[in-house]
Amino acid sequence: MIAKNSFPHRQPQTIFRRFESGGPVLIDLSSRRAFRINDVGAQIWLLCDGSTTVEMIVMKIAEEFQVDKARARGDTLEFLKNLIRLKLVEMKKKSKPKL
Repeated sequence: MIAKNSFPHRQPQTIFRRFESGGPVLIDLSSRRAFRINDVGAQIWLLCDGSTTVEMIVMKIAEEFQVDKARARGDTLEFLKNLIRLKLVEMKKKSKPKL
């Protein structure tokens, strides 16, 4: 279960690239695997900065992609679960200090 007040944090071994020909991609340097993602997934990834809560991500996705909050929540949680399973993101209880 992902708590709505937790802070998703990207793992440093994963990089994000947006290619003109293929769209957004996550590359896990430790496993040498690449994952093609859509624009919603790309925005969720970029918001996994360690200082944005899951609930704030849901709200931003709903607003940016003009979908209702329930759909944004479902899509966000499903994507985060996959990122966690792949060890590309971990959940923190406290936010990362801003520099």
